[in-house]
Amino acid sequence: MNTKHRSQSGMNLVLETDGWSQVQASWRFYNNEEVTIPSLNDPIIEEVVEQSNKRAGNYTLVAYDWSHLDYKKHTKKQELVTKNKKGNAKQIGYDLQGSLAMDEKGNPLGALAQNLATSEKIYSTYDSQY
Repeated sequence: MNTKHRSQSGMNLVLETDGWSQVQASWRFYNNEEVTIPSLNDPIIEEVVEQSNKRAGNYTLVAYDWSHLDYKKHTKKQELVTKNKKGNAKQIGYDLQGSLAMDEKGNPLGALAQNLATSEKIYSTYDSQY
């Protein structure tokens, strides 16, 4: 894998395989019962704790955010949350909660938790029950 220039987002895959092979490998990885969302998040939490011990000083700040991800035009998605807003407008999509650890100066240390609420379940980085 090769990282792109800092001003570009995402990762650049440099593999000598076709796109279908990469998709198939991803599908096998994410559909492996041994791979859970919390297990993918464990190394991130370990790094946040390590960075907090090194850089945070006397305390660590945690910023929480809740956002609604709008998917009104994605009619094939089955798990969308529907909420009524003021008037006749509706919010259709997902609810996302995130927690970001920061040092005393507000510099980010890493994501502590993320939760994605659908109409059927909650996907959580810290609780495999969901």
